[in-house]
Amino acid sequence: SSGNRQKVGLIQAFMNKPDVLVMDEPSSGLDPLVQREFQKMMREVAAEGRTVFLSSHTLSEVQRVADRVGIIRNGRLIAVEGVAQMRSKAVRTVNLFFDEEVDGSVFADVSGARDVVVENHHVTLSYDGQMETLLRAVADYRLVDITTHEADLEEIFLTYYQGVDA
Repeated sequence: SSGNRQKVGLIQAFMNKPDVLVMDEPSSGLDPLVQREFQKMMREVAAEGRTVFLSSHTLSEVQRVADRVGIIRNGRLIAVEGVAQMRSKAVRTVNLFFDEEVDGSVFADVSGARDVVVENHHVTLSYDGQMETLLRAVADYRLVDITTHEADLEEIFLTYYQGVDA
């Protein structure tokens, strides 16, 4: 099967412990258990200080194993950044829950806050700033709970292609 051929190719790639590995869609066709083992091996290679150039359309996998990501659009490298840094700058959805109604105007001067929706004691917004700034803006209200949804690598990748015929 193609999965078995892929597995043999990965074993061959890793067995001589090269300093640099170049891999194109290495987990394609692998079953989930073998994919998990591959990801573990990728983390071990990185921990040993070796370099892996990984080309993959499986961005959830890239997010799990890579420490730096390059994004290519129309044959050009348009971004190179650490995964954590890239995710920290992305817009996230924030849900704030209060024990009283909130005046939505408190968010008007919060840089990075947009798409603010106030429904009684609950506020939802998109935010790309520092959480400390946001929390300072609502300091006069009693915050009961807060949840955030951080953008994953796929969502970030798609922002680089907005308005572009892919």
